[in-house]
Amino acid sequence: MIETRVVVAGCGPAGSWALYNLAKNGVPAVGLEKHAFPRYKPCGGGLSPKLLQVLPADKLKPLIEVVIKKLVFTFNCRDRFPIESGEPIAFMLRRPMLDKMLADHAAQAGAKIYFGQEVTGIQQHRDYVIVNTPEETYRAAFLLGSDGATGITAREFSHGSITSYPTITCMAEGEFPGKSQEGDAVWINLGPKNGVYGWIFPKKDYVTVGLGIFKKGVRINLKETMDDMFRVHPALKGMKPGKYYGHPLPVRKRLGGKLGKGRVLFLGDAAGLVDPFLGEGIIYALRSGELAAGSVSSENLPGPVRDNYSRAVAAEMFPQFRSAGWIAALIGSFPSAAYKLLKDHASLSDFYRGVMMGESKYTEVVSRIRNRLVKDHRLPSDSIPRK
Repeated sequence: MIETRVVVAGCGPAGSWALYNLAKNGVPAVGLEKHAFPRYKPCGGGLSPKLLQVLPADKLKPLIEVVIKKLVFTFNCRDRFPIESGEPIAFMLRRPMLDKMLADHAAQAGAKIYFGQEVTGIQQHRDYVIVNTPEETYRAAFLLGSDGATGITAREFSHGSITSYPTITCMAEGEFPGKSQEGDAVWINLGPKNGVYGWIFPKKDYVTVGLGIFKKGVRINLKETMDDMFRVHPALKGMKPGKYYGHPLPVRKRLGGKLGKGRVLFLGDAAGLVDPFLGEGIIYALRSGELAAGSVSSENLPGPVRDNYSRAVAAEMFPQFRSAGWIAALIGSFPSAAYKLLKDHASLSDFYRGVMMGESKYTEVVSRIRNRLVKDHRLPSDSIPRK
């Protein structure tokens, strides 16, 4: 049996960043990751430029393949209007390489990471937690669960606090028509049904194409809809899709409650810390790893550790998630009207761009939409959230 202060289950962005911060604070910790890195991860691979202020720039910059300064919106794969920026809106990279860089960065700071070890059992006791893998048994004061929405920590301890929205992605190869039309741009498509959206993220020598649902109760065959998107979308004509990968997009059902149980804390996707509008989870995963590391570094009792961590995440993220969820519901229910609103009102388009860049907050966007709807459509002001 190996004894340590903290065990981290899963070494994606949340886990690796937690391990890095624990090592920086001099806290003994062990990371357990069932895969060898790099490994394929269904992900668009788009990052906010704000991450250059968080992650080591000298290690992140070499991974960037495309710098995005333009968004192109389409409705049901028709029409289109661009939003341009003089500054980078997003960086495109390969997610497997980002995860490997973060794990290497944590190891270089002194963290111990064991690849090929999957957590198969967790037993909580009053003063410690036992973590089992097929290869070894670990005893720790705390377990940080960063093994995703379907990992063992979420399955055994979160008790249905996450809603999973289905998405599929693929890598498409061939000459990218969208680049010749609009340069290096991210394409976002609303439709063909309410609550369905698509995205196209260019990389150096391929594009990542995705399709997802962001409204409850929507039933649609995502594979058939993706096939249709390849046939008719102006940026994909002539391109050949690769293998389709289905994966859940985990979103918290209730923006409240504790992000842990006993001596187990939930991080990143395991806590449902995903933007319900853009589907972005990396920046929240990193931040949750940092906050969790701070909590277990400064407290010994499980109650204060869990409560301090939960309060910090709630104060920083939940108001934004609440507003993002409202925007997602609005666009999901009225995609045609939302598309027209974005197209006709430059200030709203600018806020959308600002959100992707990490410069604007969802609460500000909702306030702007609220004022516009109340003024133009005479809706009651109390029908739209203020934050």
